[in-house]
Amino acid sequence: MPCETSKPSTLTLAEDAPSLLKQDLELRRLLAESHLFAPHAATKSLSAVSSNAAQPRSFAAGRTRQRTTDLRVQALGSKLSIHKQDKMPMHMRKGMAAASDAREAKRRREAKENGVILEKETGKKRRERGRRGEVDRPGVGRLKGAELRISERDVKRIEGTRDVFGRKGRK
Repeated sequence: MPCETSKPSTLTLAEDAPSLLKQDLELRRLLAESHLFAPHAATKSLSAVSSNAAQPRSFAAGRTRQRTTDLRVQALGSKLSIHKQDKMPMHMRKGMAAASDAREAKRRREAKENGVILEKETGKKRRERGRRGEVDRPGVGRLKGAELRISERDVKRIEGTRDVFGRKGRK
């Protein structure tokens, strides 16, 4: 009868590259998504006050699944999130932006008081307001009906500047 002690040890050490890769992927996902399972700070402070805080919210599993799927799709290179909230009343969005600015100002003030050096503030992105480059549109003037109307400013820009003697100058 052959020795069976060597066989179980080879089965327990069957750590090949695909299984290690799978475990690595699972660990990365767990680390990236672990914050979704933690209760929010607001519910932590209310947990001592209310007795209902110990019970999970209804549909929490579905919400967590949606967020997890959204994070995974974004990690694969998606540009948009399903939680983007494009359509919202303007006063609500302005209130959210004001609250965010207030939190950032408070964070910077407290860091300055404590002697902590923070990153430099980045300025707001300015929206580039340029002319839309339509294909069938003339480069100068504006079309009204079937008539091309050219303003004096456009004419001067095309012809260039002239000096006192009527000679063309440089632009």
